[in-house]
Amino acid sequence: MNFKKLLNNLLKGRVRDEEKGEVEILREVIERTPRQKFQYSDWLYNKKYVPYIKMLRNNYELRKQDIEGTVRLHIFNSQASNGFYFTYSDIFGFDNFFHLFEYIKDKVTDLDEYKVQSSHRSLSEINEFVKEKQVYYLKPRRHLNENERASQSFGNVHIEYVAINDIPSYVKLMANTYSDRSYQNAESFEELIDHVFYIDPDNIL
Repeated sequence: MNFKKLLNNLLKGRVRDEEKGEVEILREVIERTPRQKFQYSDWLYNKKYVPYIKMLRNNYELRKQDIEGTVRLHIFNSQASNGFYFTYSDIFGFDNFFHLFEYIKDKVTDLDEYKVQSSHRSLSEINEFVKEKQVYYLKPRRHLNENERASQSFGNVHIEYVAINDIPSYVKLMANTYSDRSYQNAESFEELIDHVFYIDPDNIL
């Protein structure tokens, strides 16, 4: 199924499609408050992410086999774009779900070749609903090989968090690659997944 259609199905009955009247009322660069930074640091320090990352990894592997797991997770694969998204349920809790968005971004930037190119937080009105979207856009640092072809690592990475009326909706990661001759071949998306979902057993409490 088309990725756009999947997301539309997810939001059907709660919001209209963007083409039918979504009006952006605010757009700003993502800036975390001291309280948000402390809460996230505490979440990391106490390894609260561990059960959720394990759960996402297990559900990702099940989904590759077309098996439904405990999390509503969808995978998108094409020649130029690969990604996944998972939707909110009570199994996460609001804070954990939001922190997972930040955690996934941090895991990608842990790779030395990646940096945050831009970020934004937006609010949009759709009928009686207010949609909040937060986006990180990450790009690999440019390195040339002996043939002067630029490395693209896993491609440009887009990480997105959406909430409707302050209720979390989904977190999405997409990696978009280039196919023209000025770039080296992209690395396997599954290697990126392995990195994002990897948990060092020595760091588990």
